[in-house]
Amino acid sequence: MSELRIRANLSLDDPVTRVRQVSEVRARAFAELGISTVRDLVLYAPFRYIDFTDISTIASCVIGEKCAIVGTIDKVEKRQLRHRRMSIVEASVVDATGAMKAVWFNQPWVADKLESGSAILMQGAIEHYNGFKQISSPIYRILEGDPSSAASLGVQPVYRSRRGLTPSLIAKIVSNAIDDILPSSIDPLSPALRVQNRICSRQVAISNLHRPASMKLVKEAKRRLAYEEMLLLQLHWLIEAKGSDESLNSFAHNVSGEHLDRLFAAIPYELTADQNRAVADILEDMGTSKRMNRLLLGDVGSGKTVVAALALACVSDSGSQGAMMAPTEVLCRQYAKKIGQLFDAIGIRWAMLTSSTTPADRRDIVAGLATGAISVVFGTHAIIEDDIAFNDLTLVVIDEQHRFGVQQREKLRSKGPRSDYLCMTATPIPRSLALTIYGTLECSYIREKPTGERQIETKVVGKRERFIAFDAIREAVSAGQQAYIVCPLIGQIEDGEPEQPEGEELEEEFETLLTEFDIEDIHEDLVAARKEAEYLQTQVFPEFRIGLLCGEMSPREKQEVMESFRNHELDVLVSTTVIEVGVDVPNATVMVIEDAERFGLSQLHQLRGRVGRGDLPGRAILIASTNTPESKMRMESIEKTQDGFELAELDLSLRREGDVVGSRQHGLPSLRFTNVIRDSKMIEKARKDAKAILDADPSLSSDANALLAHELDAVYKRGERA
Repeated sequence: MSELRIRANLSLDDPVTRVRQVSEVRARAFAELGISTVRDLVLYAPFRYIDFTDISTIASCVIGEKCAIVGTIDKVEKRQLRHRRMSIVEASVVDATGAMKAVWFNQPWVADKLESGSAILMQGAIEHYNGFKQISSPIYRILEGDPSSAASLGVQPVYRSRRGLTPSLIAKIVSNAIDDILPSSIDPLSPALRVQNRICSRQVAISNLHRPASMKLVKEAKRRLAYEEMLLLQLHWLIEAKGSDESLNSFAHNVSGEHLDRLFAAIPYELTADQNRAVADILEDMGTSKRMNRLLLGDVGSGKTVVAALALACVSDSGSQGAMMAPTEVLCRQYAKKIGQLFDAIGIRWAMLTSSTTPADRRDIVAGLATGAISVVFGTHAIIEDDIAFNDLTLVVIDEQHRFGVQQREKLRSKGPRSDYLCMTATPIPRSLALTIYGTLECSYIREKPTGERQIETKVVGKRERFIAFDAIREAVSAGQQAYIVCPLIGQIEDGEPEQPEGEELEEEFETLLTEFDIEDIHEDLVAARKEAEYLQTQVFPEFRIGLLCGEMSPREKQEVMESFRNHELDVLVSTTVIEVGVDVPNATVMVIEDAERFGLSQLHQLRGRVGRGDLPGRAILIASTNTPESKMRMESIEKTQDGFELAELDLSLRREGDVVGSRQHGLPSLRFTNVIRDSKMIEKARKDAKAILDADPSLSSDANALLAHELDAVYKRGERA
């Protein structure tokens, strides 16, 4: 029975050329749209719909709103504006309630299709021009016979097209596929799942996606397809995680040892409830024979470092080793200083290894790691070099893991085949997004700030009000404090560590999603920070000591600048986002961010988290252009909101569905129907359902799950990777 069911559905995996009216030439055009199979075709969603079920009269349509109107063409004129090289087709349209104009720019062929006396159906945004209501470049259709026939058009899909594929041709070909495929296809989701989640069948969903009778049915179709998309993704992640666990020997740590107890006692403050929960999650994982794969997400200043330190203490109690890798030397030194002092106090031997470590020190560290004399190493990319070997590496901690390539992370993990894995990020993202892009990892969140954590006063000013920012810096420095000035660009390299190995892309999930612009796109008009530092030193603050920190500096140069700033040998530090994560100078109280509208909200939040880290309150002044509604909304949000998770959700809500997970970063299909913010509850439910399915049938080998297994193989190309 199961083979019959699968055979009935196999046509979805056929090449798109199997569909009527798809020639080899058209197949190549479809390939440019990402469509190569019948499955791709029937899941190619229209980018918008024209709703002809809600038709307005000319008198009732409202200026500024999008309306559908049925009327009669009274007169058609065609004009050519020579001085602007523009053609205009203008039609006067009337109905029983009034008259309006329809205008098409640089579409002279439209005039040949419009005749006086013909009935026309138009949809577009209503404008006001020269005393008349006007609709510019509307979508239109000439109606046969009586205008009342418009009601039969219902809801019309509109598809993004390519040369050789018009929207109407795509609609016809999709319709052919639906006619040929759906009658014989069987839903991969069981009736129980559909009833439980109150979703329609796949056949109904695909039909209503392309041939809806109402926009309500479109919404229901997308909800069904989003659930299926997410269920398959969660099944994929869970199977991947299970396969990874089973392919390795495991190691159970001692999570109640002497060093851990001493470290708890040595921490000079009380952990927050969120920190305690995160520690409990991690210790529970490390204490079992199951390999830990955990992501620790915490807002700026939430205290992730001490949680990592407690995890690392367990390796000393277990007689093994731990490694913590940071993306920059500045951050690595910061962690070595914070955690190292605690480890010195409780008797854990540790070392720090970076590209600037002296050859003699490096030889000693390499020997200590090989013999096991060193329990914990803090390092940059230097710890993944080929000659670094551990005696018994059982815990890998990677901070800001999205700043490393996949191969780099795996290279460190391969040095300890039995190792537990903990990665951390200070970029707060919603759980729904974490489940979507890091589905193989269990998540622990630290939202709560330590007692006494101060709010950072944030103010947005226009470029003409820069004096407000300069006055704030002058006031702070005069009081013995320090300040940052952040510019979007210095040179082309943002990281002084060795460049990525050839052929290996950085995973940019957080960077791409939560940073507003690509540096390459805005290079011409960005503030040149080197000139900015010179200008500030000579024209604005000649009496202050100003330093410059940029990615193109060597690690040693960067460290020297940071040490000078930390030791208060500098008053003002001009920098790029090199200082975004991990830089901790308690005496820095003011941050000024140039061209703030060019950053994502989460990145602005990260940056301002560098001030107010001591006993004095912090101030962040954002110099921005807010000449668009979205820019104004974003800047108002960063002014009012201190919650990084809330800001991340707002950032993500502005993205399209497919922007969240793309094949470029993950080798996975892009999400066609799921929005990680809107569909957060559905994502959680899909994860729960996927776990239940695999608990009952780990290999998806039962008849009930045969079609689901086939679907998973087809979508995620599991057979090709096996």
